[in-house]
Amino acid sequence: MEELHRIKEPTVFKKPEGELFSKEYFKKLVTEPHSTIFLAKEEGHVVGYAIAYKKKNVDIPVFQPRERVQIDDIVVKKSSRGK
Repeated sequence: MEELHRIKEPTVFKKPEGELFSKEYFKKLVTEPHSTIFLAKEEGHVVGYAIAYKKKNVDIPVFQPRERVQIDDIVVKKSSRGK
């Protein structure tokens, strides 16, 4: 999937220089107060996840100040999709 993103949107995505998602990356997400990881499981095995962040609106004059939740990643193992 990472390669598909890079091919379709090269101005946004680049090839990672190391491991795509390290244990440290997920540890940071779990400990940050404004992020949440949701796991999808089948028969006790993780088959997907979604990462959500609580954010404040940027300072744009037409927006009321508020907090929102943004889902950045949704990943599901191919064999588990559509169920």
